[in-house]
Amino acid sequence: MRKDENEQMNYDENGYYPDEKKQDTNENEPILFDKIFGKIIIVWFFVTIFLIYKLAGTPNGGYKALIMFIQLFAVFGIAGMISDGIKKRKLMIPWLVVTACSVAGMIAVYAYQIGSEDLRHFLRRLGLFLFFMLFIVIGLGVVITSICGSRGNPQRCTFAVTATCVKASTSTETANGGVIVYYNPTYEYTYEGETYKSTVLNVSQLRESGMSYDIFIDPDKPKIVYDPDSVKSYLFPVLFGALFVAMPLIMMILIFKFADI
Repeated sequence: MRKDENEQMNYDENGYYPDEKKQDTNENEPILFDKIFGKIIIVWFFVTIFLIYKLAGTPNGGYKALIMFIQLFAVFGIAGMISDGIKKRKLMIPWLVVTACSVAGMIAVYAYQIGSEDLRHFLRRLGLFLFFMLFIVIGLGVVITSICGSRGNPQRCTFAVTATCVKASTSTETANGGVIVYYNPTYEYTYEGETYKSTVLNVSQLRESGMSYDIFIDPDKPKIVYDPDSVKSYLFPVLFGALFVAMPLIMMILIFKFADI
């Protein structure tokens, strides 16, 4: 409450003057919701663990225990979507994907329990296929990110901007018996009134969060940037990603061709 000398005491019953902005109590609702909902999720997690332990010792309890385990991920996904809705944020697709995959997983386990042998055979093969595809997608993501994000084309990135480093992780590479440290900064910059964020990999010079640096962007595609201190050193990430793709692919082909799953 503000008190001004030599002024008439004309504040209201809550202690606010007519020109004084009242605090919007609704602003605290999302924070309060997160605290309450977070405690509920933690309690449910321990309840689920207890139920899994109890169900595992009952006839056909293994299937029920597995369903209870999978539903945890569905609960986390639904909780994330509810939290985004309360905070009036844009729905994050990963929450939806986690929820959908969890529901599909519970349906598949139940179908496997009550289904015929042909259905079980199909579900086993489908489960293996999706398991291997997960690693293949991760590997492809690593390869694409490494190639596209490592270094912009200096012939196309011709517009100079001053960018702020908002995050800077590090990576290492072994060469000639020594270890080379590279920085992977995420830059935030403004171009033609719009703010962009872009990550550059393998920068040889120190990058610190909160500091400003001169970089170049592609005027036609402002999210593509070129850092003069970046180097073409994405061989290891590409090889690592390629291994993530090749090994599951080979194993999947061999298993489906020769194993009776």
